Amino acid sequence: MIRFTVPGPAVAWQRTAKSRGGVLFTHPYTRTYQREVRQAAEDAGAGLVMLDGPIALSVKVYRNPPAKRVPKFGPWDTRKPDLDNLAKTIADALNGLAYADDAQICQLTAWKFFGEPERVEIEIWSL
Repeated sequence: MIRFTVPGPAVAWQRTAKSRGGVLFTHPYTRTYQREVRQAAEDAGAGLVMLDGPIALSVKVYRNPPAKRVPKFGPWDTRKPDLDNLAKTIADALNGLAYADDAQICQLTAWKFFGEPERVEIEIWSL
């Protein structure tokens, strides 16, 4: 099992856009955050041995609660960005490091909570 935390706010996958030359590219914010995810994973030992076969990915996103009001749904953060886009950024960032390709993910569990400090807790294991 690989377990690590990425400090700071999570960044959601942003749609791939075309440059003026028609070439598709990933938004720079997404690329920067993916580098942070990869570095945290490497610091936790990911990449020493790449997981093979079916794997499970757990993503827990903790975000600061709204400053001016009590959260309507308790600890659950129902605000944008979408949870699936947050998980996609992380799954794609770990390609070629923790596993060969995120197509290997056969079990995905993700949560989006209010919690301080802002962070993302990630666990990856073989099934």
